[in-house]
Amino acid sequence: MQIVTKYLMNPTDFINIVCVCKKYQYMLERIRINPIQITPQNMNLFPNIQTQNMFSPFDIKLTNTNIERLQYSYLVSYDKFLEEKKRFNICPFVKYTKEDRKKYGNTIPQNVCCIDNNCFKNCEEEVITIPNNIRVILNKAFTLARIREIEIPNSVTFLGDSVFDGCTNLTRVELPSSLQHIPEQTFKKCVSLKEVKIPSSITAFGSDCFGPDCGMESIVVAPNICVSFYAFEFSNLNHIEFVGQSIIADHVCDHCLLLKSVKMDTIVKVIGSYAFRQCEKLEDINVPSSLQIINTSAFEKCTSLSKFVIPNKLLCINPRAFYNCSNLKELNFPDNTKFCGIKIFTNCTQLSSLTLPNFNGKLTFAISKEEEEIMNKFGYTALDVVTDVDDESPPVYNNDEEKLADEKLHEVKTNSKCNEVVLYNLEQCKVFDLRDAEKISGQRF
Repeated sequence: MQIVTKYLMNPTDFINIVCVCKKYQYMLERIRINPIQITPQNMNLFPNIQTQNMFSPFDIKLTNTNIERLQYSYLVSYDKFLEEKKRFNICPFVKYTKEDRKKYGNTIPQNVCCIDNNCFKNCEEEVITIPNNIRVILNKAFTLARIREIEIPNSVTFLGDSVFDGCTNLTRVELPSSLQHIPEQTFKKCVSLKEVKIPSSITAFGSDCFGPDCGMESIVVAPNICVSFYAFEFSNLNHIEFVGQSIIADHVCDHCLLLKSVKMDTIVKVIGSYAFRQCEKLEDINVPSSLQIINTSAFEKCTSLSKFVIPNKLLCINPRAFYNCSNLKELNFPDNTKFCGIKIFTNCTQLSSLTLPNFNGKLTFAISKEEEEIMNKFGYTALDVVTDVDDESPPVYNNDEEKLADEKLHEVKTNSKCNEVVLYNLEQCKVFDLRDAEKISGQRF
């Protein structure tokens, strides 16, 4: 039963055990190290402990003369560890802090299991060795450091956010097979980074993990990896390949200005909103036959894209999907494709072939005023031409607060069949002309 007490969490559990059977009446007297936190309510629960287990810096220290030493069961600095060691106290969880590094140097001691937040921030060392005793690296541990290469040992099971953020000299990183997740902004602004060894154990890419200004030029996203929104946003990628991915995440390569080619395998069904927005150099993309949905602004402002083969299984295409794709030459949609918004073809001025679902030359979906000329060029007549509120001249703001308020003002979506206007976030909205709308809906109005 004494072994069982190591796993109890509540003081009442210990009392219940003593009360349940006579042979356990002295069990609490036999406990030599407290298995739970000492509080004012349970100070006398373990009368004979010799080692007091401290679970936080705020724990009560008992003045009992039987106590021979303390055990700190939370992260303490390396400096505190050395002090407590002189008193024969136990510190199993030691972190190396920025203050420790300034005092004891850039070599990580063997007793340390954790590299603390900002520990090596702005460190001038080009080579830092992480020993095998390190298990955790916390947020921004190496941010803005001058390191060139780093190998993380297999003992490390956790990385915090932004660990290498701003390491502009970093060229190569080898991640251990003990890691399962690359956190948010891990390699943000690592402009010189050319190689990251990603083990098969990795199952998730966090938001912006290869984000703004990351120097990686090519990457293969493996089948077992879940890719978060914005994972490669504003990065310097030239090529990306998605293997075993059925959904391309929203904003995944948003504003990748150097991206030239995208390869997807045959199971991709959905391309997310803004997935490749403003990839101005994107020229080559293989469109899988499995593709069913192209979401909002997926290829907006891909001005170098000249060819996009629409698969026969495409069911839905959303607003602004090819907005400002000024070099696009040909788009041929199957009859079963549903057009779920306007401005899909705005400024696609180089189109030489355009096939759309129609009935005797009349389009079965709404278009914007800007698209009307393109439709007429190919002999289509639009029955529903929408003048969008975005066509108005841009507003003038007196300050940033007014601009931010206006950006959060509203979102308007138009359904082509019932002229439905969906409104969101209208706290500061003043006037809308809704005379032609048949239905108004939305979360907040």
